[in-house]
Amino acid sequence: MDKPLQKKHGNDTESKIHPTGRIIDGAPALRGQFPYQVVVYMDNSYMCGGSIISSQWILTAAHCALGFKNFVIIMGTTDRTKYQSGQQTAVTNISIVNSMYNKNNYNNDIAVLRVPTILFSPFVSPVQLPKATDSTKSFTGQAALVSGFGVTASGTVSNTLQYAAVNVISNYQCQQVFGTSYVAPTNICTKNVNNSKGTCNGDSGGPLVYLEGTRYTEIGIVSFGIKGCKGAPSAYTRVTSYLGWISQKTGIVIRK
Repeated sequence: MDKPLQKKHGNDTESKIHPTGRIIDGAPALRGQFPYQVVVYMDNSYMCGGSIISSQWILTAAHCALGFKNFVIIMGTTDRTKYQSGQQTAVTNISIVNSMYNKNNYNNDIAVLRVPTILFSPFVSPVQLPKATDSTKSFTGQAALVSGFGVTASGTVSNTLQYAAVNVISNYQCQQVFGTSYVAPTNICTKNVNNSKGTCNGDSGGPLVYLEGTRYTEIGIVSFGIKGCKGAPSAYTRVTSYLGWISQKTGIVIRK
């Protein structure tokens, strides 16, 4: 989330855990490459990422929804500063934040936004949710992609959609950086492919995906990282831990 509130990690004054987003030396996305990616503007003051998961629901982070009343969602664009043919805009004040969300350590950092019916096209279409049987998978070692309009290595918010390649690491590795109070079994973490290129969260609320067959499947929601986190892990909400919650709140049927 742009304009983040920084938090200290335990007694370590050097480590600041925060819910912001940045793509480090990422590549610009092509139109239609990530048709599920959206930009979420909250109360005309803050910006997050999100993903389309059905014709009426957007998946994002709890810290991108809690405390906000009005949401403007831009879909089908790779440049948030100008209109692109086929782009859609939705306005809503309907958000559902996970009731167990803990703003102190970002546990259960997940929310959904209900929007008017989305018209699917080559530029606007839903990401695939994991199968119910995927709930037992750790995904450690999985190659993945993260995308967003968040802050880049230059320190400025990107006007264009960026993406980067990352690898899923074990929660144990992630806990060595953030601690066990932050990294729960309901989190998933990634590390840059190398120290000079990759992600430092992507964009709060945005999607972490992997290619399952011919479709992208979302396994993480950008949650938190460490300021200046080149080379450090990024932490996400583990989507497979919340498939039941998503289905209950949205009516989406989860694949077997």
